[in-house]
Amino acid sequence: MDSQNSKKCYIFLADCHGVQSLTSYDPQMTSGLNHTCMANVHRFSVWGLIDLDDELFKVCNRMIENKEGKKIFLKLIKERQYSLPSGQSIFKRLMERIPNDELDPFYG
Repeated sequence: MDSQNSKKCYIFLADCHGVQSLTSYDPQMTSGLNHTCMANVHRFSVWGLIDLDDELFKVCNRMIENKEGKKIFLKLIKERQYSLPSGQSIFKRLMERIPNDELDPFYG
């Protein structure tokens, strides 16, 4: 089976500590994500879309179960092709600065 044909779109939610969640794309969820990110702007929260095959999705879900895995997965996302919501240019600037625990004023 060709993994290119079995890719699915997922929503990732990330902040200065790495990827916090990864879920199947649902267009109805996206409107609330902008509000979630703006409510957590102190943690440099962003959301975006990424295409993953089933195997990589399973690996990535396991990665976000621990602190270092969350950061590693965010770095992997940044190396792959992903998309950010249109009209949210601030997310691009935030993505350039995360992951970085020190950006969270309540960290430590």
